[in-house]
Amino acid sequence: MKATNKLTDLQKSFRKDQDGVAAVEFAMVLPLVTMLFFGIVEFSDAMAANRKAEHATTMLVDLVSQEEFLTHDEIDGIYTAVDHVLAPYGIEEPTMWVVSITIDANDKPIIDWSLDQDLTEPFARGSEFTALSESELDLSGSDALITEGASLIVAKIEFGYTSSLTNVYIDSFTLSNHDTRWPRRGTQIVYCDAQDQCSNE
Repeated sequence: MKATNKLTDLQKSFRKDQDGVAAVEFAMVLPLVTMLFFGIVEFSDAMAANRKAEHATTMLVDLVSQEEFLTHDEIDGIYTAVDHVLAPYGIEEPTMWVVSITIDANDKPIIDWSLDQDLTEPFARGSEFTALSESELDLSGSDALITEGASLIVAKIEFGYTSSLTNVYIDSFTLSNHDTRWPRRGTQIVYCDAQDQCSNE
């Protein structure tokens, strides 16, 4: 009988000791849940910034491709609009450029004109365009985007991404997007700079 009573007392004591189990389990699970939360936040933030940059790149090349003649002031206005698209996502000081290329007799992409966000020429006119590979531009094969005599507008946006909330999982890294369009209103878009010097002269 005494043995039974002792066993009952031990069971009661064990049940009392379980009162702190929930707190211990919570303390063990909390770090995992916290890390999972910050991971989701960081990856979601990075994906949102990348999607916004993709949209801005498409917007940049699309607006340029709609023009027949492009002036210094017009491209400045386009870059200002693209900046406004990027700003809410904390994308600051991106590198942006747009370039018009044609294919020469040797199937090489040649630069007609180029402009970056500072309205300077990042690439020399008449030089071979090497900022993107031929595979990225789809310049070869039966499905090539352009052939000799035709032109193509290429835009690129690149920026250093840093999470605006935390840096638990993702260190700063570079996000880069490019897009291409054919001129909508002709075979080639003519750019005229602030001194009224045009690319077709």
